[in-house]
Amino acid sequence: MRSGEACQLRCEDVVSLHGVPVLRIHDLYGSLKNRASVRDIPVHPACMAICDLAHAVAADRAPEPWLFPSLPVKRLGRGRWFQDYGSRFLRKKVGIADPRYTMHSFRHLWRTLARECEMPESVSRSIMGHTLGGGEHGAYGSAPSLKRRAEWLAKIDPLQD
Repeated sequence: MRSGEACQLRCEDVVSLHGVPVLRIHDLYGSLKNRASVRDIPVHPACMAICDLAHAVAADRAPEPWLFPSLPVKRLGRGRWFQDYGSRFLRKKVGIADPRYTMHSFRHLWRTLARECEMPESVSRSIMGHTLGGGEHGAYGSAPSLKRRAEWLAKIDPLQD
């Protein structure tokens, strides 16, 4: 997901739909890039601790709705702060000096990994928050089922280099 979408997540946005743990991306608490950005993203098996985090934060800090409560609310927004922090992290901690690589680069990497496991484009687009395609073909039907998206998402190794 986009960093701004992640920063807008509330504990209540981590749910299970049809037996699939998902992150619900919506525009109730902030803006999104476009209409296709409103979606449910299955939680990758390697990231299931996010579900535990949501429950722990909700139980520990009942009045605190944010999934990531430590992100500061700045004038330019939580997402912008996260982007800046992520860029500093990549430069100083990871040692990536090339300014072309940012937190957004992880979206590009994810799309490359999706292509390499031959994920159908409709599945990839629905996970990334892109439109399902142009023309009449893309205008008919809806996104692939959550179960199918989760199956394909699990094929991506998050530690692959």
